[in-house]
Amino acid sequence: MPTTPFADRSSKAATAEDSTAVEGSDAEGRGASADLPADSAQAVGTPAALRAKPSVLILNRSYWPDAEATGQLLTELCEDLADQFDLTVVAGQPNQNPAGVPYKSWGAERHQGVTIRRVPHLQLGKRSIVGRGLSMLTYFLGAAVVALFAPRPQIVVVETDPFLLPLLGRCLQWWHGCRLVVYLQDIYPDVAIAVGKVRDGWFTRLLRRALFAVYRRADRVIVLGEDMRALLTDSGIPDERITSLPNWVDTTRIAPVGGRNRFREREQLDGKFVVMYSGNMGLCQNLDEILETAEGLRDRPQIELVLIGGGASRARLEETARVKQLSNVRFRDYQPLAELSHSLSAADVHLVPLDPRVTGCLVPSKLYGILAAGVPALVIADERSEASRVVAESGTGRVVAPGHPADLADTIRWFADHEAERKAMGRSARRLAEEEYDRRRSTLRFARLLRETLIAAGRPVEPRGDVQITTRNESDTGTLTVDWIDVVPPKSTASERSRNRFLHGKRIVVTGGAGFLGRFVCRALERFEPAEIVVPRSAHYDLRDRDAARALIRDANPAIIVHLAAVVGGIGANRVNPGRYFYDNAIMGLQLMEEARLAGVEKFVSVGTVCSYPKLASVPFREDQIWDGYPEETNAPYGLAKKMLLVQAQAYRQQYGLNAITLLPVNLYGPRDNFDPGSSHVIPALIRKVVEARDAGAAHIDVWGTGAASREFLFVRDAAKAIALATETYNKPEPVNIGSGQETTIRELAEMICDLGGFTGEIRWDPSQPDGQPRRCLDASRAEREFGFKASTRLRDGLIETLAWYERHRDRIERSATAAAKTIGSA
Repeated sequence: MPTTPFADRSSKAATAEDSTAVEGSDAEGRGASADLPADSAQAVGTPAALRAKPSVLILNRSYWPDAEATGQLLTELCEDLADQFDLTVVAGQPNQNPAGVPYKSWGAERHQGVTIRRVPHLQLGKRSIVGRGLSMLTYFLGAAVVALFAPRPQIVVVETDPFLLPLLGRCLQWWHGCRLVVYLQDIYPDVAIAVGKVRDGWFTRLLRRALFAVYRRADRVIVLGEDMRALLTDSGIPDERITSLPNWVDTTRIAPVGGRNRFREREQLDGKFVVMYSGNMGLCQNLDEILETAEGLRDRPQIELVLIGGGASRARLEETARVKQLSNVRFRDYQPLAELSHSLSAADVHLVPLDPRVTGCLVPSKLYGILAAGVPALVIADERSEASRVVAESGTGRVVAPGHPADLADTIRWFADHEAERKAMGRSARRLAEEEYDRRRSTLRFARLLRETLIAAGRPVEPRGDVQITTRNESDTGTLTVDWIDVVPPKSTASERSRNRFLHGKRIVVTGGAGFLGRFVCRALERFEPAEIVVPRSAHYDLRDRDAARALIRDANPAIIVHLAAVVGGIGANRVNPGRYFYDNAIMGLQLMEEARLAGVEKFVSVGTVCSYPKLASVPFREDQIWDGYPEETNAPYGLAKKMLLVQAQAYRQQYGLNAITLLPVNLYGPRDNFDPGSSHVIPALIRKVVEARDAGAAHIDVWGTGAASREFLFVRDAAKAIALATETYNKPEPVNIGSGQETTIRELAEMICDLGGFTGEIRWDPSQPDGQPRRCLDASRAEREFGFKASTRLRDGLIETLAWYERHRDRIERSATAAAKTIGSA
């Protein structure tokens, strides 16, 4: 496949205003987003249609209609891959079938395009180690017979139910001469030793040596989080063989239930603050601590603990609750899949306990359903665990160290007493599920991995249709790596295909796509199933050079260009660099649009700036006011440069018929913003200042201006959604405001950030420094009318998530800034 390297124009992606943070600060790519290495490449062009489906044999005891989490996830994965691969699942008998779904208990059957070979085996329950061992062994032996005599597959995928399956997978790899993918939902025997189910003796050491030998010989090992990856690499498994692929949730099936909730009604929970655990009740969950916590909550009778599920520990836990007379604890069975939205949404907070001894051995998949239900998570686990990392980084709940039931009780009381913060966390949780852990996105990644495995085997598999997607590897420092791999898109309904008709199957260039806004825009565009999203990099395409702009369009051959790349900064940077900000931004856009016209590009999306509006425009700013006066002086060079692209877009539409549109986002903020005090804008600057002052015990912080100026702030994911919607559906010459419609004074903003950041000192205003534009707030009604966009993230919610992200990455941000300063100083 021919390849062409691309290079980002700037690590600064798109819009920034005098009080808005955008990542990076100049055309050479300084800032939080690092460029790709010089040898990185993206594929241009896609091969012909797939002629035959690759055959994949999958082994795992739990599968449809089993209600256990691993079985549900595997069922969803296989159903999503069934139109791309010829799948056979060697499954066992379901442990939980609460809906009583009929199924064939042995032999072969077809379900949702997947062939299921059901193996009969003993089912002796999980309470006895001997009984559990016999159940696993009889399934293992039956699965071995079926798999050894099955038609030769191209790939064998083995999970860990039971944990001996990787050993069988290695035999099948040799027997069939196929590729082996080991999909680790947990790591044995480490997890069993950690919880005391078995002793660490000669047998477990021999077993571990055998299993880890399989991992070394597997073509790919999939883990659920970075803590599991670390455990494997520390044990000598080559890192290049390991792929981290978190579990997922179907956000169309599990969603928040507002208003009437069937589960709460059935359980008579009205007026109760519900703390819920939903999932397996085994040794890894350390649920005894939950019962200890319930004892400490007797003083709050409105707090009810609801434990849903089954497992080896349930009977003992129920007996403990009975003996201790814990009237505030109730146990319920697994809920049918159709009722999960109601049962999960019935909680005010969900518990995600994990025995600290099993950190790195498994990741609780229940977390993703909790996020989808829009409920905060209270993680009781080691802070190094994947669940703790996700919740702490995203601001979707709290983390409490295990072994401290009093602290856990206090945290539950805090949730009960802070409704606004709890609901904000819930909204953030739902957004995170949709953006990061949605079923469609995750199963696409799995499909890509299988195809990569076949390609590495020398049997390249070509996708049906011209479909490629971006894959992202975002490190803790915010670095974004973009590469390209052929993949078949997820199945979509006829209505979805009709709705997504313009972008579907087309190649899109996103300049600035590796920056703060750009990475979110790329993700939002993926939902429309384009053929390819190309992110150019500055090492190869400096868009200030017209030859480079021409080469980009020649090499990428896009149907659509979304122009986000910009050179921006805060008030101080604008005062120091007015000429540079005017020239660089104007010349980039003017040349790129001209080359797009000459090349016959179908659509050009120019993302402008609210700085283009007149300084004294009446509030809220309407699009027809943009020519009513001169912009605020500090931002005028940048604002006017972007304004010239509006003129160019309208003129090119009139004379040449170029479908060019202009979007005017307001001040943006969010996770992965630029927190460099020399170039950041008001929200990240205040967050950093407040956190540093709080930790230093400072009595006050100094803030520029009087605090009287007002701004409108838009969460970065909302902005990305608007840009993607407009790229898909908007085709008119008039510019469109992109905003939240909520005006906030800088004083109010500073006080809110101090409150959220825990700083109780004084805010000292410095009126000798400029306020910038007196007021700024957009009329965003045209965006809602033309393409259905309305911002969904409230300022307080977005600040909570942004603050949590900064606190999580603060040390790395400061180390990166120090390293950059040393590099500049030694140059």
